[in-house]
Parts: sequence; structure tokens; C-alpha cells
Amino acid sequence: MKNISLSFFLILLTTLYGLGQKMNNEEPLIGEWINHWSTPKTELGKLYQNDSTTLKKQFGQHLIFNENGTFIDVYYAPCGTDGDIHKYIGKWKFTKNTIEVYDLKEQYNKAHSYSIFPDDSDMILNETGTFKIIKLENGLLQLEIIENYELKADTQIKE
Repeated sequence: MKNISLSFFLILLTTLYGLGQKMNNEEPLIGEWINHWSTPKTELGKLYQNDSTTLKKQFGQHLIFNENGTFIDVYYAPCGTDGDIHKYIGKWKFTKNTIEVYDLKEQYNKAHSYSIFPDDSDMILNETGTFKIIKLENGLLQLEIIENYELKADTQIKE
């Protein structure tokens, strides 16, 4: 009986440890998240909806977290003069409730031609950025920017 109780305890402990690991896993984050014009607005942070066939080709910002650790931030718009049109590719990692992006490289960016800033400043891309996850449930991802990777050209980049 003592061996059965010990075996049951070890199985229970292993199962609970596995569930804890799963909850801290980035698996729910993997995929394409889209903020488009019909996405509800939030008081804090920016809300993204999980990819679906109806959202896939929508205009707006797409954050793509690939299982192999690559990260893509791309913005599609119906007109070519939108200063938000861009594509950045880098890497990402998940730590507790934050997402760190790094090694970001700019593929293209309309902000150099059509400023996204009120004073018409140019934009530079920092190689790193950090998001805090406010909510990740039911196909919704709510992010707050802790360290933005899109900066005004005259902004000092943190080393």
C-alpha cells in the first residue's frame, strides 16, 4: 500500500509540474495576431485577434510569432501613402508575462516617406522591444508596449 501511495504521489506531482510548465509555455502565443479596423479598442494596450480565414487578409497590423522563434511585424493598408505600412523581421522569446523581440531588421517602412509622427520626424527601428501581456484568452491578445522598437529618429536608443 505504501508503494502504491508513493507511486500515486509521484504521478500526481509529475502531472502538476507538467501543467505548470504548459501554463508558462509560449504555445498559446504561436500564430498570427491581427489588429485591424474592426478590432475592439481597449483602455490599456493594444488588442489583437487570433488569425482566422476571415481575418487573414485584413488590413492592419499583424504580429506573427513562429514556433521556430522568428517574429514578424507587418502592416497592410489599402493605400500606399499610409505611414504605418512596414515589415520587420526578427526573433522573439517569451518570459513569464512579457514578450521580448530582438535582432529586428527592417524589410520596408513607409514611415520614411510618410511620417507617423505629428512633427514629421523620420522613424528608426530599434533592434529590441518588449511587450507585456495583459490578457491572452479566447482568441484575444492584449499587449502593452514596455519598450517600443519604433522610435523617432532623434530618440536615444538604449544600449
